[in-house]
Amino acid sequence: MKKLIPKFLILFLSIGILFYACDEDDAPDPDNDKTSAEDMSTAESFFNDIHDKVDRAAQEDSSVGKATAFSDSICADVTVTRFDTANFFPATVVLDFGDSNRTCWDGKERRGKIIAVFSGRYRDSATIITVTLDNYYVDDNNVQGTKTITNGGRDADGNLYFSVQIDNGKIITTDNDSILWSSTRTNTWVEGDSTVLDLCDDVYHISGTSNGTNRNGKSFTIDITKDLRKEICCKWLVSGTIAITPEGKNARTFDFGDGTCDDQATVTIAGQSFDITMK
Repeated sequence: MKKLIPKFLILFLSIGILFYACDEDDAPDPDNDKTSAEDMSTAESFFNDIHDKVDRAAQEDSSVGKATAFSDSICADVTVTRFDTANFFPATVVLDFGDSNRTCWDGKERRGKIIAVFSGRYRDSATIITVTLDNYYVDDNNVQGTKTITNGGRDADGNLYFSVQIDNGKIITTDNDSILWSSTRTNTWVEGDSTVLDLCDDVYHISGTSNGTNRNGKSFTIDITKDLRKEICCKWLVSGTIAITPEGKNARTFDFGDGTCDDQATVTIAGQSFDITMK
């Protein structure tokens, strides 16, 4: 019997160690990964910036856009091509940043082309603007995809609104990582519609959903829980909140701020808040 006790104890301890090891292996990683939030912020910034550039370019020619030219703020060489001399539309507006980096008013470097085909004037109901990108880079990040902007007319509050669809969005980062992005949004022009000569008072509220894949190959979904506020002369979103649900993780809250034009945002994960610097 004395010989059995050590064997029993050894067996008991071995089982205990085995279960402990299994518990350690199966324990979930701390839910504090900010990768999806950071990549979402990058995609939001780059694709909202494209809309901003098209909006500005629409003002470069009065037959396409609103009133007057703002070439310095666009930072690109803008050309407008008519397809039919009798009927201006459809028309193609090309924003050409050149083959080498051009430093723009917001401090970002851009090269390549943004190409926008207008079916009608920017402000006219039912106008469709199809935006494609030709070897387009922002701060050496390659931005790809198609953006379709449809003027929906005026809502119940009298504000112009636009349906915005991004298909096959992709950002190849300077580290050669890929961020995939698609979204369905509504951009409502809530301020500055009537002051056609003052670009910087233009403000849009953005609602809708998105989804993507972060640089580590993990998918995520996005729901805007409080309208995002885009002020045209600020290069970042200034307020609004988003719920981000990464693959295999709990939802996070991304807060763009209190309305101040700065590059700071906050992501909250399981009650813990982390600062994010937006690109």
